[in-house]
Amino acid sequence: MKKLIRDFNKNPNKIEYKSILESNFNEVKYCKTCNDVIFYYDSKFKLINNIISLIGKNFNTKKTVFGVEYQLLHCEDCVRFKIDKAKKLNRAKWFNTSNEVSSFAFNIPKNIIDKKNQNLAVTLENMILKYGKQEGSIKWNEYVEKQRYKNTFEGKQEKYGWTKDQFDCFNKTRSVTLEHLILKHGDYKGTLKWEEYLQKQRLTKSKDYVIKKYGMDYWNELNAKKTHDYANYMRLYKEHDIAIKKLEDFYSTFQKNITLIILVKMIENMEKNYLMVDGFG
Repeated sequence: MKKLIRDFNKNPNKIEYKSILESNFNEVKYCKTCNDVIFYYDSKFKLINNIISLIGKNFNTKKTVFGVEYQLLHCEDCVRFKIDKAKKLNRAKWFNTSNEVSSFAFNIPKNIIDKKNQNLAVTLENMILKYGKQEGSIKWNEYVEKQRYKNTFEGKQEKYGWTKDQFDCFNKTRSVTLEHLILKHGDYKGTLKWEEYLQKQRLTKSKDYVIKKYGMDYWNELNAKKTHDYANYMRLYKEHDIAIKKLEDFYSTFQKNITLIILVKMIENMEKNYLMVDGFG
């Protein structure tokens, strides 16, 4: 038996696994889809003092969500066949989070999975629930700043050693555009997703939505962070010289745009007055 287990663990396969399992365990539970043994890439055996036990994923594997235990009911082959997402994910990470793969494999209702993910999401609301209003707000701002820096050129260069060209290329490919969505999902589905994205952006950026979800204080704080002043530019760019340069660039462009708008309005008024004097108004 010792040699059999050792040889199997070096080269695990479903046929031998089934043979050893059924020969040594009385109450074997089978996959709800194919009625075969629940076998995964890490399904193996352990033999200590002539007592054989299961290691890795098996019919006794459980996942606990909100205090309720859910048993693994489907084998790896059926999960991969039934769930498209499973084909794209590294199988070692299938059950690390509560996702549609876990939902199918353990027969966890979708509403439970969604609720679990909502509770785990890093949001201001969840931070306040976990740490209280003051500390939660501080931790949320720290998280936002950390995420902002990670997505800057400096952050990518520090972590991955990227060049500016690599960073620009990365930004182009990850931006949500109609063109990118069509390339990914096709004309019809891509266009639908683009319309859904636009609708979501209009909703989640509206004043009423933000105040209802996060409160008036958060709305005021959010708008204060959009102000083009020295304090905000120092928060964003960290260095005095860079902050001053960015401010100067902004107000230089702003002044040019305002001048252009005023000029266009003046021309429009002149044309209107000219037409009225000549009897065309």
